[in-house]
Amino acid sequence: MTTPDQDDVRLLKILPVKEIWGEAQKLLAKRLAQPSFESWIRPAQLTEYNAGQAVLAVSNDFACTMVTNNHAETIARAIEEVTKEKVTVRVVVDPSVRPEAYVATIGSITPNSTPSDRFQPGMYGAAHLGASQPASSYVSSDQHNAAHAHFATSSSTAYAAGNGAQMDGAPSMMAAESGMAAGSAQHFSQGQINDYRQGQLGTSVSSPFTNAGNNQANQANHGGGPGYMPPPSRLPDAVVIARSNLNPKYSFDTFVVGSHNRFSHSAALAVGQRPGQAYNPLFIYGGVGLGKTHIMQAIGHDVLKNNPNATVRYISCEKFTNELINSIRDDRMSDFRKRYRQVDLLLVDDIQFIQGKESTQEEFFHTFNALRDSGHQIVLSSDRPPKAIARLEERLRSRFEWGLIADIQAPDLETRLAILRKKCAVDGVRVDDEVLEYIASIFTTNIRELEGALIRAHAYGNLTGEPLSIAALAGMLQPTQPQKPKVTLTCDRIIETVAAHYRVEASELRSAKRSQDLALPRHIAMFLAHDMIQMSFPRIGEAFGGRKHTSALYAHSRIKELTAKDPQLAQAVKQIARQLAD
Repeated sequence: MTTPDQDDVRLLKILPVKEIWGEAQKLLAKRLAQPSFESWIRPAQLTEYNAGQAVLAVSNDFACTMVTNNHAETIARAIEEVTKEKVTVRVVVDPSVRPEAYVATIGSITPNSTPSDRFQPGMYGAAHLGASQPASSYVSSDQHNAAHAHFATSSSTAYAAGNGAQMDGAPSMMAAESGMAAGSAQHFSQGQINDYRQGQLGTSVSSPFTNAGNNQANQANHGGGPGYMPPPSRLPDAVVIARSNLNPKYSFDTFVVGSHNRFSHSAALAVGQRPGQAYNPLFIYGGVGLGKTHIMQAIGHDVLKNNPNATVRYISCEKFTNELINSIRDDRMSDFRKRYRQVDLLLVDDIQFIQGKESTQEEFFHTFNALRDSGHQIVLSSDRPPKAIARLEERLRSRFEWGLIADIQAPDLETRLAILRKKCAVDGVRVDDEVLEYIASIFTTNIRELEGALIRAHAYGNLTGEPLSIAALAGMLQPTQPQKPKVTLTCDRIIETVAAHYRVEASELRSAKRSQDLALPRHIAMFLAHDMIQMSFPRIGEAFGGRKHTSALYAHSRIKELTAKDPQLAQAVKQIARQLAD
């Protein structure tokens, strides 16, 4: 006669990997933060299991590294609880792996159930002997969708409105909540569901990114209750904004949208509505004075408007570095890490200044990982795309390119006029259209200069009491008009301009050094020397450290090939060429 434990062991020997992984996922959904579970565990697939050797498949190399380094031990412990034997997990790459391929029975988890309750001898026996599985054993897609609609109507609607259709496999709620079957949901009060959220996922029910979007649906379906928190209905007060380092003037309401920034604006709106889920990180780049800081801070205001309890922090890269240095000096690194790794939204301006700063890059790498793994949003701005930031660690560069990269170009004439009119409306001043058109025709590449010219023009009219004329305006704005002196383009000027763009020394580009951070800017300088001043390849080789003409020829063909495949690099080369042509 066999004991229940013997039956359990015998059953485990024939249990398919799908069921083992389904049970392990239930445990992992409780032990890991929801973003980590959704990003790394739900999309993975247990493909093999034999005598304690588990093979877990993920879709790409990066996921393989993340799961191996951060979650393999936790996964092994979860599988051990299911199989009752010592387990070793090996993670492999299988591009065919897709989230929709899995049947994770998270919907069958109840707040008080334990692994032993959910895994009993005979639980799968009939199915393995060929009998039909009970209808309640798995959550069907219809049940899943019904439950999701039941608990997340507001959140789903907001996402659909902001982003069109949801991407395949993209999570829209906590795994445990979205998987709760419609048939079982009716047996829980709202308070029990909130207790379940806390117990299963270890997060507070008042988390601004998981709670605010669902409260209207919860109130409508459950009539309030002890766990109900009303949705925010007011803008955050001045204290909250000041603590976030946000400028009250930098909102989406005051941001003028044109063809030059429409893509960045749409991406920023999506992030403001769904932080941590839409595009993470969001990397915005463009020239000086084009509105990067404005659009970044507008995201912060939007998040605080929707969720006053959210923690938002805006900081420049230079200030981040200075705070890091001071924290190391004062032995307050734990406070520093807490301040930046526990925010819901981190906005870092001018991230290009992180280049060459090894300690700052190391700390920001870990801050980035902590925030993204926790489902918190990161927004970065730069004057160039990630690929063009010299002396940046590859692990950081790959993370900057992980989400969405959006650029902002110089505004066209119509948009510059719209910006000036918006400025007049916000400041409550009246300026004739011909004056605005004149200012817009002069200041073409920098919005700060454009708005500064308007302020000077209005001040001139107020202080002199004279009506503004084009003649008076021309004389008054003459000292501040962008100057375009004719400069003969030389190879030295090309080298200096490229070096300044990539923040390296011009002498290093001319030297025989072959370090990786110099290769790209040196090749670009060689490329431009040939294309812009028709310099011969032998002369180019001599100008760059006495190299052979074949080196210059290779550099030219290499940049030509890369710019054809890489829009970001092509944009960077065009930007340098425009600067040289002015």
